[in-house]
Amino acid sequence: MALGPFGAAANAVGETLTVFPGVWDGATPLTFAYAWVRCSRPASGCTPLPGASDARYVVASADVGSSLGAVITVTNPYGQASLATYAGPVVP
Repeated sequence: MALGPFGAAANAVGETLTVFPGVWDGATPLTFAYAWVRCSRPASGCTPLPGASDARYVVASADVGSSLGAVITVTNPYGQASLATYAGPVVP
C-alpha cells in the first residue's frame, strides 16, 4: 500500500506500507530520513520502532491493535523540518 501522507483505513499483518516525502521547498540538496512509530491510539502514545528507518515498513504481528505512523525529516544546508503522518489501525 502506498501512503503519502497516510490515508489507509486499516492495515493488515504482512502488508508493506510506503510513505512518500511529498514536495518540499528549500535550498538543495534535500535529504530525507524516516522513522516509523507504533501508537496506542492514532497519533497518541507513540514509540519508535527500532530499526524501522526506511520509507517502507512491513506490518508485523506485534503491531496488531495499534496504529502506525511515520515521521519524515527533511534536511538541507540551512536546517531541518519534520512531518508526522499516521495510518489507520492494524488488524490481524
